[in-house]
Amino acid sequence: MKRLLVPLLAALALPTAVNANVDPKVAEMCMRAVDFQGCVKAFSGNENNNDKALLIKELKKLEGRITNTSLRDYPERTQDFIDAISLVSVENVGEDLYESSLAIRNSLNILYEVYNKSIEIKSDSYCSGTDGKWEGYYTCWDKNQNAQWKSKLDRIFNGNTFELSCYYHRGIGRKWHGSEVLDEVINVIIAATNQVLDQEKFSFPSNNNPPLIKVSGPQRAASMPLFNRCEGDSPFAKKKKDDDLKVEKKPIKINCKSAVWKNKPVCN
Repeated sequence: MKRLLVPLLAALALPTAVNANVDPKVAEMCMRAVDFQGCVKAFSGNENNNDKALLIKELKKLEGRITNTSLRDYPERTQDFIDAISLVSVENVGEDLYESSLAIRNSLNILYEVYNKSIEIKSDSYCSGTDGKWEGYYTCWDKNQNAQWKSKLDRIFNGNTFELSCYYHRGIGRKWHGSEVLDEVINVIIAATNQVLDQEKFSFPSNNNPPLIKVSGPQRAASMPLFNRCEGDSPFAKKKKDDDLKVEKKPIKINCKSAVWKNKPVCN
């Protein structure tokens, strides 16, 4: 009777094990075990460790995926990381690692926007300077849009991520324009990823401290200097305005003996 009972229990339990995504071979070996679930975990490996290893593996590959790619291949190359997040659970990998990975996933959407903007600018003859007029190179990035991207990253990573920089266009328009921020955004995500791999959470400077990523834009040029700020008037325009005020404040010297002043009412 006992010999017939064990195979019968195995036959009844096997479909359940298959439906629970347990390897049939493992299920068959564990049917005689007193603790079926414990036996399955022993032969299948620890699920928590597998989930965490999967996520960490994709985090390690992320830097290469976002630096050595094209806009066309970008979604496909980052999809494995996004899939890994959907396959794991906060219970299996821990709250810090899970929430940090979600934040990095959100930052990839911002990088895609910046990447797309960079391609648009480089394909525009005016913006790229291929039309022989280099003014466009310094005016096609919008400082307000750059500030919005930075603000989003600051909120995602809860700190001061990268430094904004602007060009003052001294030609037509005479106003501030944003400089390219693609490298800055990429470096922010790489820094965030390395922090997560090291301590499973972020450690960006507070907004009262200097940003983690400093400006890495083009070198200064005599015709279009690079300033590490994106607000206020041009220092040239400001200086001219101050000089004008000084001229207006100079006292007027009156000499009633001169031919110019002697018939003026003030001298009579």
